[in-house]
Amino acid sequence: MKDINLSVFQNGVIQNKTLQDFLGNQQVLICSVTRAAEPLTYRYIDYLKTLETKHNIKVILLLSHGGLITLPRLELIFPGTIVYDTDKKFVKFLAEQYNKTKPVDWLSKLWTYQVLFDNNSIVSFSEQPTEEHVKNLLKSKNPGILEMVKTHWKNIDENKHFSRMQLTKEENRVEYGRTIFYYNLWPNVRLEQFLFDNTVVSNV
Repeated sequence: MKDINLSVFQNGVIQNKTLQDFLGNQQVLICSVTRAAEPLTYRYIDYLKTLETKHNIKVILLLSHGGLITLPRLELIFPGTIVYDTDKKFVKFLAEQYNKTKPVDWLSKLWTYQVLFDNNSIVSFSEQPTEEHVKNLLKSKNPGILEMVKTHWKNIDENKHFSRMQLTKEENRVEYGRTIFYYNLWPNVRLEQFLFDNTVVSNV
């Protein structure tokens, strides 16, 4: 991991650091951001920030596409948490760890995950499916989502995630969008239980 370079926007300029610079001695939760400019993403990030406060961890938001221009834009809204996967090496690293078959360019744009580091090691990993996204989505218990997916099934390219354009203006974009794009991650019950258990142990 020492050769994984990440870019940050600090003091008005882009600076380069390594992954090791961000991990330190505390638990660090690195979360991919795949739709940096969307209001839904801002709500998702707000959820991640509650994890940071509740469990005393450091949350880092990682972008792997869209260009470095996205750094200062998000830094204004969520200061001190945004990094850019300069050479997509972090995505490549995770793809190798979890045997991903999708191309790195696809993963950098569409793969949503949360990876928790402790003492420079991965201790928890959660993700949205990168294979058969629609079929996994059909396992949702949200009846509105189920009907919408079934209606659009023939128009969905299985190699892409469900398009936000298929959400009409009348629908609840936040709740439906959360179910479509983040149903394993927001809320992430498994991760929160892991953090709770480890916090309890550390305080005994």
